[in-house]
Amino acid sequence: MPKTLQEPPSALSSFQASKRRFVGRAAETKRLIGALSDASGGDARLVMLLGEPGIGKTLLSEWVSAHAMSLGDRVVWARCWAHGAPPYWPWIQIFRDLLSDRSSAKASPGNEAAISRIKRSLPELRLEERNLDIPSGGLAGGSSSRISEVPETERFAFFETVSDLLKQVANIAPLVVVIDDLHLADTDSIQLLSFVARDFARSRILVLVTCRDEWSILPPERAAALGELAREAERIDLKGLTNDEVAEFVRKSTSIEPDQHLVSSLRSRTSGNPFFLDGLARLLTDGTALPDQLGKTGLPIPPTIVAAVERRLEPLSSVARRVLRLASVMEEEIDASILAQASGLSRPELTEAIEEAIGNGLLISVPDGRALRFNQGLVAESVRAGMTKGELRTLHGSVAQALEHLHGEDLEPHIAPTCFPFC
Repeated sequence: MPKTLQEPPSALSSFQASKRRFVGRAAETKRLIGALSDASGGDARLVMLLGEPGIGKTLLSEWVSAHAMSLGDRVVWARCWAHGAPPYWPWIQIFRDLLSDRSSAKASPGNEAAISRIKRSLPELRLEERNLDIPSGGLAGGSSSRISEVPETERFAFFETVSDLLKQVANIAPLVVVIDDLHLADTDSIQLLSFVARDFARSRILVLVTCRDEWSILPPERAAALGELAREAERIDLKGLTNDEVAEFVRKSTSIEPDQHLVSSLRSRTSGNPFFLDGLARLLTDGTALPDQLGKTGLPIPPTIVAAVERRLEPLSSVARRVLRLASVMEEEIDASILAQASGLSRPELTEAIEEAIGNGLLISVPDGRALRFNQGLVAESVRAGMTKGELRTLHGSVAQALEHLHGEDLEPHIAPTCFPFC
């Protein structure tokens, strides 16, 4: 198994370590406490926390987990991984946790057979066989194939076994299952979760999953599986923090009392995204910036933010990445006609690239439909920060040529706002 696959840390310890960044979310926590209460009373719930990267999905899940643990609920976590993970990786993590506790997993005499079947179906779980005294061997009928490769009847039996065992564990104490970054999971794992969600009515289970809200760039089968799961779930969409919450975030992170101008500037640059806010707040705590500088462009972008934006660009096509780099050197409201001229792309090519960037949550359409802008100002700044001066000059030259071509006789109103990053 890849060494990079790490077991999830305790939800309580994770939340304690990062709670200084937890602000707002009153409506969301109220809904989640309600879902937790319903599940504890025997009305199982599936909740999907959706939102862009850095919006706080994992932190909110850690808060719910810590709250559930304080009530005596059993909490298990899984974190999905995109690179080299085996099939059913989130479920392997879940059952490693559950099977490590003899009292939970073996409370019912009937659980022995279920545990045995699950461990035979998922080879990665056999590492614990010596501790659990589970007989080795293959699936029913003697096959040793992993469950992702067996006939549909075997797969159905495996799904049913998983669901039954989870319900048995929840009979001992309410069970909270958290799966983080579900958009990175394999399709089989998502389909298993859909099966469980349809089968766990009248059980004391809360399943909470976090997922990005941009599915258009995912493989079609995975996107379809997520769409099917969403029909079974209560959906909570996380948005950026409000001005008051941004002010509270700054106070908690830096012990500085921000004025209204700083708060408005920060929210404008970050759209209230807590990850971006945290990166800027660290410029204060490490002495890189003074409070009156924090809301302005021109400061060094924290490497963590640049790296995060670059990761968001990775799954995009080369054409979409090229369009975003070009758009980053233009004015805040990106004139689509200038972008088209500067890129040299055909209308269908440009439209496809823009739709890809919008689908990934990097660009949004301005209400009049004739312009675009980056979802957060810091995204454009980070894209620029990831380029060399030579690359920036080349892109700026392309924009200048486009302006001259489109507005040769009336350049003055268009040049100043467009070239501001370089003038």
